[in-house]
Amino acid sequence: MLRSMAWMLLAAASAAGAEDAPATEPPPTLCDALPAFAAWVRPASIVAAPRADRGPLPRMTMGQAAAVTLSPAQDLVPVVAPRRTGGPLAYAGLLRVHAPVTGTYRFALSGPVWLDVVDRGVSAASVAHGHGPECGPIRKLVDLPLTAGDHVVQIAAAPTPNVEIMGVRVVP
Repeated sequence: MLRSMAWMLLAAASAAGAEDAPATEPPPTLCDALPAFAAWVRPASIVAAPRADRGPLPRMTMGQAAAVTLSPAQDLVPVVAPRRTGGPLAYAGLLRVHAPVTGTYRFALSGPVWLDVVDRGVSAASVAHGHGPECGPIRKLVDLPLTAGDHVVQIAAAPTPNVEIMGVRVVP
């Protein structure tokens, strides 16, 4: 409740001075607590695939936020069985992401969803997870060890058909 009130006040304050800002000025970052996720404010729109056997999966890019549209969960043909499905009213989808080097990658999510990042039929085991900062729209953070190469991002148990996601490499 406090978080949503703070966002409403921030939005109102931003809107009040919007006409004063030059058109070429980028929008302000919404939260400086996670500088690696500064690109969160400019997500690319992606429609996730409900199954992997109907052509190439839509690609999300590391370091770029994605506003993802999901399908009803009953349409999902998962690449691995998700540990949470969210029931008959949930949403789900599949994307592809490329990890440029082997290492730990942190995925930020805007909602309470289940995330699997899959390589050759095996879901990466989380090495850390937690909540996003109170000052921003990131709700969940998950750290996963990934090998260099392409991986399937499987989102399940989403309560709404829209979720934002972003992945970044955790620099040691």
